[in-house]
Amino acid sequence: MHVPIKPSEYIFTILYNILDIFYTFILYIIYRMFGTKTYFFLICLCTLQF
Repeated sequence: MHVPIKPSEYIFTILYNILDIFYTFILYIIYRMFGTKTYFFLICLCTLQF
């Protein structure tokens, strides 16, 4: 991990962390609602997008 120098880079890092928590939360809810098969399917989709 490198130390952010620019303020914009620092803000981007915070936003990225918030989004990461947000996506994890959504995936957990979907996992609880639909079960394992849908969960792994969505993980595959997300991995392919990034």
